[in-house]
Amino acid sequence: MDIIMVTTGHTLSKDIIMVTTGHTLSKDIIKVTTGHTLSKDIIMVTTGHTLSKDIIMVTIGHIESKDIIMVTTGHIESKDIIMVTTGHIESKDIIMVTTGHTLSKDIIMVTIGHIESKDIIMVTTGHTLSKDIIMVTTGHIESKDIIMVTTGHIESKDIIMVTTGHIESKDIIMVTTGHTLSKDIIMVTIGHIESMDIIMVTTGHIESDGIIMVTTGHIESMNIIMVTTGHTLSKDIIMVTTGHIESMDIIMVTTGHIESMNIIMVTTGQIESMNIIMVTTGHTLSKDIFMVTTGHTLSKDIIMVTTGQIESKDIIMVTTGHTLSKDIFMVTTGHTLSKDIIMVTTGQIESKDIIMVTTGHTLSKDIIMVTTGHIESKDIIMVTTGHI
Repeated sequence: MDIIMVTTGHTLSKDIIMVTTGHTLSKDIIKVTTGHTLSKDIIMVTTGHTLSKDIIMVTIGHIESKDIIMVTTGHIESKDIIMVTTGHIESKDIIMVTTGHTLSKDIIMVTIGHIESKDIIMVTTGHTLSKDIIMVTTGHIESKDIIMVTTGHIESKDIIMVTTGHIESKDIIMVTTGHTLSKDIIMVTIGHIESMDIIMVTTGHIESDGIIMVTTGHIESMNIIMVTTGHTLSKDIIMVTTGHIESMDIIMVTTGHIESMNIIMVTTGQIESMNIIMVTTGHTLSKDIFMVTTGHTLSKDIIMVTTGQIESKDIIMVTTGHTLSKDIFMVTTGHTLSKDIIMVTTGQIESKDIIMVTTGHTLSKDIIMVTTGHIESKDIIMVTTGHI
């Protein structure tokens, strides 16, 4: 049973579009709502599958140059939950991504906030079965940088924590890793005040196959920190790198599990007040791929989120970019088995709004496409639905 409803209304300069399509047999529900109130744009897309248990919800709001984007997708059987929120409030950017697996027990949460040039980034991923916990936090408060990385293994008993903070050109770096079974404890604490220190620590375990290397160097107020730990048996690889080059901050964290197939990488760099953050986590067995990228170039914000499942065939990609006053937002989710494809794109080019939504089913043969664009107060709305 296919149900499609399209409603579009114009009230002064306010455009309201709502598309809803539902399948009671294949259990697909898609709803798209976009409203313009003065210069405020609101877009909301929701699609849910009761059999394959996929739920996707996208919300975009513009309130006096304030952009709010929220994407949520959840799988009840495969237990995947992804939520992305980005808001702009007077040049303040807030981004939060959360994905959790109840079966494979993977939890990833990324939060980025800009408050008066203050950047806050926090990444957390935890595994309850394989007992891996990684948390990265970096905050900039008046040129003060704070970075903290923590990963712990309950069964293999590996704990690694890296903390580096800059307070008025004062650098503090602390690395701690401990093994309760093999009873290895390594702790490195470095404080830099005025002078440049270079410290490198390497410890390796042949039986437990653990390698830990910490390197930090200061070259003319440039800070470089690199931490690498790898386990060949438990297959854990963690690498943290942070460098400061003329107020440019670069942080990269990578952790990979060969058996559980978890790969997480976080990179944040500042080049002339440009912030770049990239998070990638992939599972080869459960086939989950998640990547978040946000970059600031002058006042341009770019955010991209991608998550894909090869077996369950879920692909979600969110991209939002600001170029001058131009906003671009694109969401794509596709299922190769259940054959669901949804794409939402909204862009503002000189007060021109473009919104395009496409969803198609190759098995149930449902194709829905909604496009609305504003070009010099010209409104264009096109809705197409076809059955192959």
